[in-house]
Amino acid sequence: MNPLNNLKKAGKYQSLHGTYTPLNLTKYKGKGLPQFKSKLELKMMAYLDKSDAVIEWNYEPFAIRYEDKSVLDANNRGVIRKYYVDFTASIKTGPVIKRYWLEVKSINEVSRSKSTRL
Repeated sequence: MNPLNNLKKAGKYQSLHGTYTPLNLTKYKGKGLPQFKSKLELKMMAYLDKSDAVIEWNYEPFAIRYEDKSVLDANNRGVIRKYYVDFTASIKTGPVIKRYWLEVKSINEVSRSKSTRL
């Protein structure tokens, strides 16, 4: 079975997106099939799905609410927004199982240019 369905390119940077069908359905704990929004997310899904060390994983399992003070409402309060964690995973290392929150970012998203460094 091919784990990719409805593979498409869209968006400003023509990023890959579509549906991933887990090969190990008992390991994936999400509601419905995960919808990846980038090639990096697709690669992470395949890794989590196939790795023997990964006990279970989930994609965008919950939202973290936060106040965005860069945009104010009529009462001069920040707008409430939601941030979705990319992945959670339970990973076994020896006898220990640890739970992780995982974010997938490209090198361009995490590196700063020399002009913006403090």
